[in-house]
Amino acid sequence: MSFSTKDIAKCLEGYNPTSFEYGMGGCVLSVALLSSSPAPLCRETIYIIASPADLTRLSQGERGLRTVACFSSEAAAFDLDDFCRENELDALFLALSPSTETVYSLIYSALRDNLLLAQFSRDLLDMLFHDGSVQKMVDLAYGYLENPIVVFDAGLHLIAVRWDSPNMDEHTERLIRTGHLEKEDIKMMNYNNIHERVKKSSVPVLVQNKKYKGDRIIAMLNNKKDLGQVSVVEVERPFKDIDYKLMDILRNSIAQQVRKDEFIRHTKGFNYEYFLKDLLDGKFTMSTDISKRVASLDKEFSDPIYCLVFEIDRTPGAVAVPHIRSSFEALLPGISTIVYNGQIVAVVSGRSKSALKDDEISVIERFCTDNELFCGMSNAFKSITNLLDYYSQAMRAIQFGAGDSTIPGLFAYSKHFIRHVASVFLQKENAVTFCCPQIKQLVEHDKTKGKDLAKTLYMYLLHGNANVAASAMFIHRNTMLYRMRLINELVSVDYEDPMLRQYIILSYEMMSN
Repeated sequence: MSFSTKDIAKCLEGYNPTSFEYGMGGCVLSVALLSSSPAPLCRETIYIIASPADLTRLSQGERGLRTVACFSSEAAAFDLDDFCRENELDALFLALSPSTETVYSLIYSALRDNLLLAQFSRDLLDMLFHDGSVQKMVDLAYGYLENPIVVFDAGLHLIAVRWDSPNMDEHTERLIRTGHLEKEDIKMMNYNNIHERVKKSSVPVLVQNKKYKGDRIIAMLNNKKDLGQVSVVEVERPFKDIDYKLMDILRNSIAQQVRKDEFIRHTKGFNYEYFLKDLLDGKFTMSTDISKRVASLDKEFSDPIYCLVFEIDRTPGAVAVPHIRSSFEALLPGISTIVYNGQIVAVVSGRSKSALKDDEISVIERFCTDNELFCGMSNAFKSITNLLDYYSQAMRAIQFGAGDSTIPGLFAYSKHFIRHVASVFLQKENAVTFCCPQIKQLVEHDKTKGKDLAKTLYMYLLHGNANVAASAMFIHRNTMLYRMRLINELVSVDYEDPMLRQYIILSYEMMSN
């Protein structure tokens, strides 16, 4: 953004400036006191002078400089208009003479704000031209506005939010949890006809609503066509004058992003979100036209594919779903998310035939723990058209994993598949008749002696090592060896027989369900 002589005059208007504009314009990068500035002087710097005698130095250097004189034009002993013209100088002379330090501080603050607005505009423009989203814009804006930000669509449904502050009222907590405004919320929002005032305003409006916690700056995304609105809430720091300009830039950028998203939906025929929802709803039919789109989407969702499901209802407190979606999508490459049945469903793909690595799974686990999320992860699969089956698999992982632990985290189906097999089998068969005699004998023994021998044998076969099994059971190695001796006295187990090992493991799972 430019910073002209008029901009300088505006921030010093309380000192009655007189302007002479004969310079070359251009970019302003800094402000300095002329008395402490070394030669050569720079056209990109605004110089502040305290005495008419300092004007002579300006005539000895480069043409096209800019300066602010902390004295009136009458204080000079020569014609200032001719002087500024001859030296191609942009100059402001202040009739009320403040100190040079005061002028420096005012110009520095204005210049800093101008550069901040320019950087914010560039960042948002970069998002518009690349892989941006409304939520990503809100996340970026939070770093500039330093207060919670909420964005609604035309139907007053929540489409993006960033609220890191713990200071949240009941109204806001319900909004973030449900994702939309209820009738009572809309009534509160339009207290004293506020909403209508905001709709008519072409600039962001400060709203002081006694029914809200904290004042708000609210702006419509577009005053000619209702695309929605954005608001920032005064919770973490008091509002500044620059916040209104930041909000103006933000709302214009979000409006462009909304139009861009709408254009993509219309021109492409379908956005991947709608396609994935149709798959999960079982609405998919293989017409010729659909087959072409699937072929295209199969390139976007390439083998191997994983389905992850975040069950938001299990998380205590309010969950900012748009923020969680945006944060998770930024976690690793190749992540696409949708909101489905109140859950966040994520598809991880595009990994160049490489499965998720241990360190990547650890990153997802930490994300779940840090955000108190219960997440199920399916096995890898090849075609996105099989999403529904692997969505169900991820749901099974949460069912079994969260059934064992109330601690949020990532539950992989690969660690719970035996229990799934057992639960399906037991719907038609009696576990007692199916299970191998060794496990049944140990289970009966445990009922009377309480030695936990059945589980000990199961854990030993599962881990294949006494030390590892003991660690997993949180018992001493000697206790593990003692139990194994008792097991060998009670039952006969051929530890070299792989079929028997599998039979015992599955039998224990059956008996445990």
